[in-house]
Amino acid sequence: MNWLHKIHHQAQGLLQKQKLDAEMDEEMRTHIEVRTRENVQAGMPPDEARYAALKQFGWTETIKETCREQRGVTWLEHIIQDLRYGARRSVGDVVGTQSAAWDRAGVRQWSELPRLAGAKLCSLGNGSESGLAGE
Repeated sequence: MNWLHKIHHQAQGLLQKQKLDAEMDEEMRTHIEVRTRENVQAGMPPDEARYAALKQFGWTETIKETCREQRGVTWLEHIIQDLRYGARRSVGDVVGTQSAAWDRAGVRQWSELPRLAGAKLCSLGNGSESGLAGE
C-alpha cells in the first residue's frame, strides 16, 4: 500500500504542479509578512523590517526547489523538459534541412528554365492598350 500511496503522491505533484507552487508561494508570503509585522512591532522601519524578514527567511527560490524535490517528480519533469527540447530541435533541424533541399532544387529548376529574349516578349490586349507600365 505504501508504494501505491507514493505513486499517487508523485502523480498528484506532477499533475497539480502549478497549484502546489501557488500554495507554496502563498505560504512563504504569509511567513514573510508575519515576520515583517513582528519586526515592525519591534520598532524597525517597514522597509528595513521586510528586508530583515526576507534575510531571516532565506532564499525563497532555493526553498521552493527543495520542496519540489521532496515531491519526488523533478526527475520526471526534467525528462519531459529534455524530450520537449529534443523534439523542438529535431523539428527545427528537419525544417532547416528541407529548406536547404528545396532551395537547392529551386535554384536548379530556375537555372534550367529557358531565358526569353526581349524581342520575344509581347503584350496581350484589345489593341488599344499597350500593356506596358507607365504608358
